[in-house]
Amino acid sequence: MGIEKDKCKCTADERQFRRSFQLPGAKKNVEILRNLKVVVVFLLSLSLVSPVFALPSAADWVAPEKPAPKLEDTPGWPALIEGSSMITQEEDVDTPPGIQSTIERFLDTQWNVNNQSAANVTQNNDMVSQLAPNANEEYVRDDSRRNLNSTESEQMLIETEGIDDGGTTLYSDECDSTAGWYARSTWGGEQLLSEIQIGISLLVDNGRYKSSAIPSSQSYLHGPMFTRNLTYPAAVGEGLDLHVDLEHEYVSSTMGDVGVAVYDMAGEIIFRIWLHDAWYSSRSDVIVGYYFLDWQGGGAQTYSVQMSSSWYTGFRIWYDKEDDAIKANVAGSGVTLVSNPSEEELDRTALTVAVYFARNKYYNFKSSFIDSIKLGVDTSPQTGHPATPLTPAMSGHWFPQMSYSRLYFEVYQPYLDYHYCLRIRIEADQDEYDRTLTVTVQGVQLYSGVIKDEDGFDGAITVPSQLVGIGTHKVVVQINYGAYVPKGWKLTYFYPERASGEPLEVLSEYFPQQNPARLTYLARLGPNSVINIAQEADQDHYARTTRVYVDGQLKQSATGDHAWEWSLGDYTYDSLHEVTIELQYGGYAEWGKKLTINRVHHLAGSVEVDYMPGHAPTRDDLDVLDAYYINMGYQRTEFHLDDEVPYVYMFDISTDGVWPSQQYWDYRHAYRDHGSDATWAWMLCLHYISWKGVLLAAGGCHWGDLGIFMHDQYMLDNAALPWTPPISAFRRSVGFHEYGHHINIIDRGQQNEEIYCANWYCAMALGLLNIVYYPWYCEHHWSQARWPGW
Repeated sequence: MGIEKDKCKCTADERQFRRSFQLPGAKKNVEILRNLKVVVVFLLSLSLVSPVFALPSAADWVAPEKPAPKLEDTPGWPALIEGSSMITQEEDVDTPPGIQSTIERFLDTQWNVNNQSAANVTQNNDMVSQLAPNANEEYVRDDSRRNLNSTESEQMLIETEGIDDGGTTLYSDECDSTAGWYARSTWGGEQLLSEIQIGISLLVDNGRYKSSAIPSSQSYLHGPMFTRNLTYPAAVGEGLDLHVDLEHEYVSSTMGDVGVAVYDMAGEIIFRIWLHDAWYSSRSDVIVGYYFLDWQGGGAQTYSVQMSSSWYTGFRIWYDKEDDAIKANVAGSGVTLVSNPSEEELDRTALTVAVYFARNKYYNFKSSFIDSIKLGVDTSPQTGHPATPLTPAMSGHWFPQMSYSRLYFEVYQPYLDYHYCLRIRIEADQDEYDRTLTVTVQGVQLYSGVIKDEDGFDGAITVPSQLVGIGTHKVVVQINYGAYVPKGWKLTYFYPERASGEPLEVLSEYFPQQNPARLTYLARLGPNSVINIAQEADQDHYARTTRVYVDGQLKQSATGDHAWEWSLGDYTYDSLHEVTIELQYGGYAEWGKKLTINRVHHLAGSVEVDYMPGHAPTRDDLDVLDAYYINMGYQRTEFHLDDEVPYVYMFDISTDGVWPSQQYWDYRHAYRDHGSDATWAWMLCLHYISWKGVLLAAGGCHWGDLGIFMHDQYMLDNAALPWTPPISAFRRSVGFHEYGHHINIIDRGQQNEEIYCANWYCAMALGLLNIVYYPWYCEHHWSQARWPGW
């Protein structure tokens, strides 16, 4: 049965971004702009050379105001924090706020400026008055060779298993307890039964659910229905995934239907898996179905398999994010139920799980069985999503040598989402014993479990907004017991993400409550290595001395809460080293001092920017690009505004079939200063470019070692047109795209042509929507970055 719906013809990744970053009240404007792209691309196309990147954007348009939805008006939600700063999924966030805020915070910091007067601080770090009460009693090292695991922490406090094959489990039931199920006397949502009967028990039989006897009735299918609400509601588009194991014992002349359904917040069925038994033979049928929204026409897309006699089999229905399809697996047979579902279908939120058992009228009844139920979402990283800034774990971050060994972070979640994820990886180093890992957010323990030295931990912890609210969240990642060896365990990855994969923002990391307090990392250094750290007070307002060590050698130190940009020296390119940031006294308070910026980076590339009069990017434009690379990884690129070159109306790259032209060589010999150094790129900002006498509109070109060429007069001439982006955003985005090619960011087809990113907002896409003030790469393209010359 095929049911055609209103379907958006775009990739799953691109649709996810459209849902997340859509302009409020301006959906038609976005579609019009996409149509305009065709016209602009025609003007800008350059088929015989490296592609031209020159497309206007709606990034700076102001959309009509739209009031943010209120959490208290959302079904199933408690009221949360009054006055919290929230971002709805409908706001214009062409650049994800977590990335933009990280870059802005770095740019707005005044480095090496003493911004705290000595009169307001106490300079003696050893004063008894600065010690916390009982400071010497709480943090006594225990060096005994023992395997301690706190039994208090080994149970989960909320109903979730947290981790499963790259996904998050919303609900898991081995059918060995009926606790938590609610027997329905009525049901106001979409019906599974002709008649709901009461007084019938849900029973456990050898690890299986079954029904007690069902009285006869004239209704076609009648029996009990049991429901339970999810701790974490989740959208279909997050990769909703239902697994059910069913079992049937054939007895002649009896029948018994059984089923599991997932309902949305409006009481409509989303997924359903059920067994229909024929009393007159050994035949039984298992059906898996997706049910469409009623207001979009309703109906269902189903797939069934005929079974015989007694059997035990698993069934599954899920939304495959990569293929953008709702799929099913029925007794080993795979099928696609719905291809390219509409945005409205993917935005449906699963809230309730229901099970039911049914008898057909007065025919003899024998219950079939449910052996297990598992509902989850796919929280595995998606490469089409925005690349995540460098994790605060760097290349490894050791837990401090303390009994309760804790790492402290602040993260920011401004969206009106049901939940977000903390993606965490932990590895054992010197400790060979099993330990207990707990993760706490805003004082609520969200995960507790034993981690083994051979496996560590790698997964996503779901953080429900209904438990912790929205806004700034304090996160504690704890290992118990952590005092056995100096470097027992290390955090290798930590970052908060939306369910869509969009990175959120890490605001800070706190020093542990230790004396001295040390944050020790593995980090990659190279030539001209630098560390940027900004230190602020939280509960500890005394001036403390901060020191930075590399491989045990003191490099820099200062006193007070300031922002420092310090040289660490020269090292082998991209080599691993141990970097320690030490606070001379950290025992005053648990949330005493924090680092709001902590970036280690080394020189990897430089760009010489020459320009014709009226076409120079501003220093602010180049600083944004500098800051992006510093915050995304270890490799730093420095953009240098250099020479003003003679004006020509049309810079001809190829004349009479000669490429490059003599004009190119004249400019190169006169103005390019670093032509023999492969680590330097040359960027020439021009008026207009022509190719074999054909004037091109606007954009950029990258020709390997020959250089990067940008031309923007068309944008200046047409600034009054509605689709024309601000010239500053245009220069940043085009330069960013073309420099991406210089560091080997590109996909190519069979004819060596560039394959542009399917995500409209990535800087490597060919589209209108990625010309923004803060351009960015998607995860896939950022993973390709390799700086030449090393």
